[in-house]
Amino acid sequence: MPLVRSRLDPRLPWLEAALDPAVVERDLLCTVRDHTAIPDQVRLAAASIIRHKPGRRCLIRYRLAAPDGTWQLSVLGKMRARGLDRRTVALHTALATTPLRWDGPGPANVPPVLGTIPALNLWLQGEAPGIPGALALDGPHGAEASYRIGQALATFHRFAPAVDRRHDPTRELAILDKQLSRLASVTSEYGPIAKELRSGAARIVDQLPSGCPATIHRDFYPDQLLVRPDRITLLDLDLATRGDPALDIGNCCAHLIEADLRRHGAEGPLTALRAPLLAGYRAAESIDEATVHRYETLALIRHVAISQRIPSRAQATPHLVKCCRNRLGHTP
Repeated sequence: MPLVRSRLDPRLPWLEAALDPAVVERDLLCTVRDHTAIPDQVRLAAASIIRHKPGRRCLIRYRLAAPDGTWQLSVLGKMRARGLDRRTVALHTALATTPLRWDGPGPANVPPVLGTIPALNLWLQGEAPGIPGALALDGPHGAEASYRIGQALATFHRFAPAVDRRHDPTRELAILDKQLSRLASVTSEYGPIAKELRSGAARIVDQLPSGCPATIHRDFYPDQLLVRPDRITLLDLDLATRGDPALDIGNCCAHLIEADLRRHGAEGPLTALRAPLLAGYRAAESIDEATVHRYETLALIRHVAISQRIPSRAQATPHLVKCCRNRLGHTP
């Protein structure tokens, strides 16, 4: 399959070929047929970009359909500049032998792998139905959704197989160092704040358990989920690593708190969903709430830095700083 330097993204030279039905259709259909039954008359009806981070990765939706409209299937293609993500493919494949398989019996599942197209550095998965987690939590049944999300996360932690990466407290602090360094460079105002938060983060990290007892998502928050009445689908496992399950719980809770602070300037209805989320997790697995609280605070410190990188979140920075200072025992 000949490739040219992509006009869409020079660091993803496969992108234009992956979006051209005349180029990708044959390999796409052959690959998907190796993993699931599709009628002979099916063709590639459309290919479109869902999400694109230039120079890094792209998510493509392929719509397969019969010409007479009697059958269709939506397939997602994931491409990244670093090459084919064999590690995540292997994890999804391993999860297909556990209760998290697509048709499994548990409260959670992951989308099925539908093959790879190595020439395009592309791997394929089925597109899952459902309501994005953030919308489900914001709706009238938010407490129920939060409880089920806790159950789903506990199921993942219990059954996810071991992976070859580790994320310990030292690594967590190193990531925060980078974020806070960027914050300090914004204006002279944020230099002392970044130094103060970094000192507080170091004290928290010293109190964290050092082990990595489970495979964790490592980027678990509401938009990484699709909620259905019978199941919750976990998405984007590309950062999965061995680590402390409390990190995933704390990160999700911090996103709820951050959303409240951004909208209202104070903790409110989304923060209140922390309790059912923890209850849902506890119903399936034990949990050290003190450790969860520490990881939650570290995630909120990270959100301070993120809020200055995203213009639409800048108004939340003072509220996040105040929240973090209170948690660290400082006077606001």
